[in-house]
Amino acid sequence: MLQKPVELTLQTYETLLDHHNLGDIHPTLVRGAQWYLPEERRQLAATAQSELDGQGLLRRGRIDDEFLDTLRFLQRPAVEYYSWVKSEGRERTVRAAGSGREAVTVVLVDKVVYLKPTRPDTLPQDFTALLPEAPGARTPSLNCSEADLQILMKGEMLTGAGPSIRDAKKVLQWIRSPHTFFGRLYVAIRDGGGNRKRVERPPGWMDTEQGRVVFGPDAKGWVSLMGAGPHDIASKVVQLESQLRGR
Repeated sequence: MLQKPVELTLQTYETLLDHHNLGDIHPTLVRGAQWYLPEERRQLAATAQSELDGQGLLRRGRIDDEFLDTLRFLQRPAVEYYSWVKSEGRERTVRAAGSGREAVTVVLVDKVVYLKPTRPDTLPQDFTALLPEAPGARTPSLNCSEADLQILMKGEMLTGAGPSIRDAKKVLQWIRSPHTFFGRLYVAIRDGGGNRKRVERPPGWMDTEQGRVVFGPDAKGWVSLMGAGPHDIASKVVQLESQLRGR
């Protein structure tokens, strides 16, 4: 179990996963395939040792067992919430993962991975705190058919003045409004057989001048948009997790 915050370069994190045969790196940390000559691999291993030593994670020249267990846990957590936080060409990734009594947040910024221990019972709130700070936008909840919204997004006209068409126009205005940060809310779990299940159509979130909104389709072909403060974001990922578990 991770006992304190840890900071490692992404290169070292990759090296540790490879050296200990821990499998593929998480999607939020992927930077493309890298190929190294034997001498380069030896240098990467030496750099990783130096970083671990600097973080107090070496025991008699070997990686600390508890930290290695944390790396294993992060490869197959029972539940995880994550998002790519994008803004004007820049991007960072945030993730909160939990299994049993262990929970860790993972943030990637400028090729540096920041790991921090947290509590399983506050995982949704801890994930929300990793997103940029923003209040919920003051807007009534909007609901429209996905078909109506798609027509408007293509620049085509819709006739009629029903509730779906009216809200579809408002949803489109929000989606196309100026914004600072944006991303999607991903949730994944492991089922009883250890298989990973992920939300297939994750809702989007966006920070506008009026505040943050969350929007996305449901299984019945309807799109909703609502203002979303920190409590709403936490509730949303819990709801998505419950849907994955079939509750």
